[in-house]
Amino acid sequence: MDLTKVLADTLLGDQSISALSKSSGANKKQVQQVLINGLPTLIRNMQKNASTKSGAASLAKALSDHARDNTSDVSAFLGNADLADGAKILAHILGDKQKTVVSDLAKKAGLSTDQTSTILAAAAPLLLSLLGKKKEADKADLGGLLTSLAGSLLSGGAPKKGSSAKKGGGDLGDVLADGLSSLLTDGKGQGGALGGILGSLLGSDAKTKKSGNKKKTTSKKKK
Repeated sequence: MDLTKVLADTLLGDQSISALSKSSGANKKQVQQVLINGLPTLIRNMQKNASTKSGAASLAKALSDHARDNTSDVSAFLGNADLADGAKILAHILGDKQKTVVSDLAKKAGLSTDQTSTILAAAAPLLLSLLGKKKEADKADLGGLLTSLAGSLLSGGAPKKGSSAKKGGGDLGDVLADGLSSLLTDGKGQGGALGGILGSLLGSDAKTKKSGNKKKTTSKKKK
């Protein structure tokens, strides 16, 4: 099954939203907004972390460990989520940007930073478990898996018939890309805090590609 659909059916499914709403005290719409806006950021940062040898090794181990988690009952899994473990996962993924990311997500959803942190900390182990299970099932390369998923989330992917974000199904790439675009601005057409973070991440990739293209052009001229 396509990974974006797996994430949509699980993380944005009714059971997950209800469980996270209960544990955080946020309403279901607010929980959904935090996840829709937050997941692309988590995936993009995981991709960045995996670009280094040590980062890739650390993330691969985390995915392998969480792949063993029993997620057959999502409600029970999230209801008994180890928030301390989830907080550590977020710290590893987001680094020194964690406070800014959480604050921006909280503002967008109309929640406190504590509520937002609770939602993300509970969802983080489930996210790693789903990614770990997919990686092992497909015997996929970590970098390739994250690159493919990040591309889908950031581009929105191709809309699918019968998609329904409210029910948690449908094309997650399309849903999350819409959420991501709202975070890239502050609602007034200006760049938001999280938009700046993602912009720097995407900008670094663009500069690398541009530099590579420039070298190729220079090489051709010398010939």
